[in-house]
Amino acid sequence: ERRAAAKEHADMLHDAGNVAAAAAYKAAVEVTQAMARRCADACVARWGDDVIHVVFAPFEADAQLAELSRSGEIVAVIAEDADLLPYGVPQLLTKMNGNGHGKLIVLAQFFAAAPQDPGHFDLEGWTQDMLVLFCCLLGCDYVDKIKGVRVNDLRDLVDRHRGDLDAVVAELPSLPYRQGDIPADYRDQLHRAMTTFRCQ
Repeated sequence: ERRAAAKEHADMLHDAGNVAAAAAYKAAVEVTQAMARRCADACVARWGDDVIHVVFAPFEADAQLAELSRSGEIVAVIAEDADLLPYGVPQLLTKMNGNGHGKLIVLAQFFAAAPQDPGHFDLEGWTQDMLVLFCCLLGCDYVDKIKGVRVNDLRDLVDRHRGDLDAVVAELPSLPYRQGDIPADYRDQLHRAMTTFRCQ
Protein backbone atom coordinates (compact mmCIF):
# COMPACT_ATOMS: atom_id res chain seq x y z
CA GLU A 1 0.00 0.00 0.00
CA ARG A 2 2.82 2.41 0.95
CA ARG A 3 4.81 1.48 -2.16
CA ALA A 4 1.76 1.92 -4.40
CA ALA A 5 1.20 5.41 -2.98
CA ALA A 6 4.91 6.20 -3.47
CA LYS A 7 4.74 5.08 -7.10
CA GLU A 8 1.65 7.18 -7.73
CA HIS A 9 3.42 10.21 -6.24
CA ALA A 10 6.57 9.49 -8.30
CA ASP A 11 4.49 9.18 -11.49
CA MET A 12 2.90 12.55 -10.75
CA LEU A 13 6.31 14.16 -10.26
CA HIS A 14 7.63 12.51 -13.44
CA ASP A 15 4.65 13.71 -15.48
CA ALA A 16 5.29 17.24 -14.21
CA GLY A 17 8.95 17.01 -15.25
CA ASN A 18 10.13 17.26 -11.66
CA VAL A 19 13.61 15.76 -11.09
CA ALA A 20 12.52 14.69 -7.59
CA ALA A 21 10.69 11.83 -9.33
CA ALA A 22 13.90 9.77 -9.31
CA ALA A 23 14.11 9.83 -5.51
CA ALA A 24 10.38 9.21 -5.21
CA TYR A 25 10.62 6.10 -7.39
CA LYS A 26 13.18 4.65 -4.96
CA ALA A 27 10.52 4.58 -2.25
CA ALA A 28 8.24 2.61 -4.58
CA VAL A 29 10.71 -0.23 -5.20
CA GLU A 30 9.98 -3.55 -3.55
CA VAL A 31 13.13 -5.52 -2.81
CA THR A 32 12.39 -9.15 -3.60
CA GLN A 33 14.21 -12.17 -2.21
CA ALA A 34 15.67 -12.81 -5.67
CA MET A 35 17.13 -9.28 -5.72
CA ALA A 36 18.57 -9.77 -2.24
CA ARG A 37 20.13 -13.10 -3.26
CA ARG A 38 21.76 -11.51 -6.33
CA CYS A 39 23.17 -8.74 -4.16
CA ALA A 40 24.47 -11.26 -1.62
CA ASP A 41 26.01 -13.38 -4.36
CA ALA A 42 27.76 -10.31 -5.78
CA CYS A 43 29.17 -9.42 -2.35
CA VAL A 44 30.42 -12.96 -1.78
CA ALA A 45 31.97 -13.02 -5.28
CA ARG A 46 33.71 -9.70 -4.57
CA TRP A 47 34.96 -10.29 -1.01
CA GLY A 48 34.74 -14.07 -0.55
CA ASP A 49 32.56 -16.28 1.62
CA ASP A 50 35.14 -16.20 4.41
CA VAL A 51 34.38 -12.47 4.83
CA ILE A 52 30.72 -12.23 3.79
CA HIS A 53 28.23 -14.50 5.54
CA VAL A 54 24.62 -14.27 4.38
CA VAL A 55 21.54 -15.55 6.19
CA PHE A 56 18.06 -15.18 4.71
CA ALA A 57 15.20 -15.00 7.18
CA PRO A 58 12.09 -16.92 6.13
CA PHE A 59 9.78 -14.16 7.43
CA GLU A 60 10.32 -10.94 9.38
CA ALA A 61 13.98 -10.80 10.34
CA ASP A 62 13.84 -8.55 13.42
CA ALA A 63 14.17 -11.30 16.03
CA GLN A 64 16.86 -13.15 14.06
CA LEU A 65 18.89 -9.98 13.54
CA ALA A 66 18.60 -9.13 17.20
CA GLU A 67 19.86 -12.55 18.27
CA LEU A 68 22.77 -12.44 15.81
CA SER A 69 23.66 -8.98 17.08
CA ARG A 70 23.35 -9.81 20.79
CA SER A 71 25.44 -12.97 20.35
CA GLY A 72 28.22 -11.03 18.59
CA GLU A 73 27.81 -12.82 15.25
CA ILE A 74 27.27 -9.43 13.60
CA VAL A 75 28.61 -6.02 14.59
CA ALA A 76 25.53 -3.93 13.92
CA VAL A 77 22.12 -4.05 12.30
CA ILE A 78 21.10 -1.69 9.51
CA ALA A 79 17.40 -0.84 9.45
CA GLU A 80 15.09 1.88 8.16
CA ASP A 81 13.84 2.79 11.62
CA ALA A 82 14.42 2.03 15.30
CA ASP A 83 12.00 -0.92 15.51
CA LEU A 84 14.83 -3.25 16.53
CA LEU A 85 15.68 -1.40 19.76
CA PRO A 86 13.06 -3.20 21.88
CA TYR A 87 14.69 -6.47 20.84
CA GLY A 88 17.91 -5.30 22.51
CA VAL A 89 20.09 -4.80 19.43
CA PRO A 90 23.36 -3.35 20.84
CA GLN A 91 24.21 -1.26 17.75
CA LEU A 92 21.70 -0.04 15.17
CA LEU A 93 22.52 1.95 12.05
CA THR A 94 19.38 3.70 10.86
CA LYS A 95 18.07 6.60 8.76
CA MET A 96 20.62 5.91 6.03
CA ASN A 97 20.56 8.19 3.01
CA GLY A 98 21.56 7.54 -0.58
CA ASN A 99 25.19 8.34 0.22
CA GLY A 100 25.42 5.67 2.92
CA HIS A 101 25.30 8.13 5.82
CA GLY A 102 23.09 7.27 8.75
CA LYS A 103 22.64 7.50 12.50
CA LEU A 104 24.37 4.97 14.74
CA ILE A 105 22.46 4.17 17.93
CA VAL A 106 24.50 2.37 20.59
CA LEU A 107 21.98 1.00 23.08
CA ALA A 108 24.31 1.24 26.09
CA GLN A 109 24.92 4.94 25.35
CA PHE A 110 21.21 5.43 24.76
CA PHE A 111 20.58 4.73 28.46
CA ALA A 112 23.83 6.22 29.78
CA ALA A 113 23.45 9.94 29.07
CA ALA A 114 20.89 12.60 28.35
CA PRO A 115 20.48 13.36 24.64
CA GLN A 116 22.57 16.13 23.14
CA ASP A 117 19.98 17.04 20.50
CA PRO A 118 16.92 19.00 21.59
CA GLY A 119 13.70 17.18 20.93
CA HIS A 120 15.16 13.73 21.61
CA PHE A 121 13.83 11.68 24.50
CA ASP A 122 15.82 11.60 27.68
CA LEU A 123 16.16 7.90 28.54
CA GLU A 124 19.12 8.32 30.86
CA GLY A 125 19.08 5.66 33.55
CA TRP A 126 16.47 3.56 31.76
CA THR A 127 16.65 -0.21 31.50
CA GLN A 128 15.89 -2.41 28.51
CA ASP A 129 12.61 -3.45 30.18
CA MET A 130 11.56 0.19 30.52
CA LEU A 131 12.26 0.76 26.82
CA VAL A 132 10.26 -2.33 25.86
CA LEU A 133 7.29 -1.18 27.97
CA PHE A 134 7.49 2.30 26.44
CA CYS A 135 7.57 0.88 22.91
CA CYS A 136 4.61 -1.38 23.65
CA LEU A 137 2.63 1.55 25.05
CA LEU A 138 3.36 3.43 21.81
CA GLY A 139 1.78 0.54 19.92
CA CYS A 140 3.51 -2.28 18.09
CA ASP A 141 2.74 -5.49 16.23
CA TYR A 142 1.72 -7.15 19.49
CA VAL A 143 -0.45 -4.55 21.26
CA ASP A 144 -2.39 -1.43 20.27
CA LYS A 145 -1.71 2.05 21.60
CA ILE A 146 -4.32 3.78 23.74
CA LYS A 147 -5.70 6.40 21.37
CA GLY A 148 -5.03 10.07 22.01
CA VAL A 149 -2.31 9.61 24.64
CA ARG A 150 0.74 11.77 23.96
CA VAL A 151 4.18 10.22 23.56
CA ASN A 152 5.76 12.54 26.15
CA ASP A 153 3.11 11.58 28.71
CA LEU A 154 3.86 7.89 28.17
CA ARG A 155 7.61 8.50 28.48
CA ASP A 156 7.09 10.41 31.73
CA LEU A 157 4.76 7.68 33.05
CA VAL A 158 7.27 4.89 32.40
CA ASP A 159 10.07 7.03 33.86
CA ARG A 160 8.10 8.00 36.98
CA HIS A 161 7.25 4.36 37.80
CA ARG A 162 10.64 2.96 36.63
CA GLY A 163 8.82 0.59 34.29
CA ASP A 164 6.59 -1.01 36.94
CA LEU A 165 3.87 -2.47 34.70
CA ASP A 166 1.10 -2.48 37.31
CA ALA A 167 1.76 1.12 38.39
CA VAL A 168 1.90 2.29 34.77
CA VAL A 169 -1.36 0.56 33.83
CA ALA A 170 -3.09 1.89 36.97
CA GLU A 171 -2.26 5.47 35.96
CA LEU A 172 -3.20 5.16 32.27
CA PRO A 173 -6.87 6.17 32.80
CA SER A 174 -5.79 9.51 34.30
CA LEU A 175 -3.62 10.56 31.35
CA PRO A 176 -4.85 13.64 29.48
CA TYR A 177 -6.11 13.48 25.89
CA ARG A 178 -6.97 9.79 26.17
CA GLN A 179 -9.75 8.77 23.79
CA GLY A 180 -12.01 5.82 24.49
CA ASP A 181 -11.83 3.10 27.09
CA ILE A 182 -8.79 1.09 28.03
CA PRO A 183 -9.43 -2.62 27.46
CA ALA A 184 -9.98 -4.56 30.69
CA ASP A 185 -7.18 -6.96 29.74
CA TYR A 186 -4.74 -4.22 28.63
CA ARG A 187 -2.24 -5.11 31.37
CA ASP A 188 -2.20 -8.72 30.14
CA GLN A 189 -1.85 -7.53 26.52
CA LEU A 190 1.15 -5.40 27.49
CA HIS A 191 2.70 -8.24 29.47
CA ARG A 192 2.35 -10.65 26.52
CA ALA A 193 3.82 -8.07 24.14
CA MET A 194 6.80 -7.43 26.42
CA THR A 195 7.36 -11.16 26.83
CA THR A 196 7.32 -11.55 23.06
CA PHE A 197 10.11 -8.99 22.69
CA ARG A 198 12.14 -10.64 25.46
CA CYS A 199 11.75 -14.21 24.23
CA GLN A 200 12.24 -13.92 20.47
